[in-house]
Amino acid sequence: MNDKAEFITAARRAFDLQARAMSAQVENGIADFLAVIHPDIIWRFPIGRYAGTHEGKASFEEFFTFACNHYPAGLTFYLDRVLSDGEKNVAFEFHDEGITKDGGDYKANVTIYYTMQDGLVIGYREYFG
Repeated sequence: MNDKAEFITAARRAFDLQARAMSAQVENGIADFLAVIHPDIIWRFPIGRYAGTHEGKASFEEFFTFACNHYPAGLTFYLDRVLSDGEKNVAFEFHDEGITKDGGDYKANVTIYYTMQDGLVIGYREYFG
């Protein structure tokens, strides 16, 4: 994907699929999002049991399924801004909210940063703040 509009469109589609999967209201939502994850993904998460840098779709699937299950009623995403370097990277700044599986309120400001390759997410970083 060399065309700027194409890779941004693919990234936006991936973000929308991620938001849908985490909403817990879409049948097959997790599988639909994982379909846009590259097999050789390198991903990074900043906190908790998945803190650090990881490689491969299998480990990302484990992480993402765990994250979705942590919010059984789902999360609601509110997109604030989309930023891109015009090459292959797209960042989504948003805030989200929901209830954890332990019944606690959850609200956060989040940035998810995708690196795209061939229409798939090959790089994933998540930031809170």
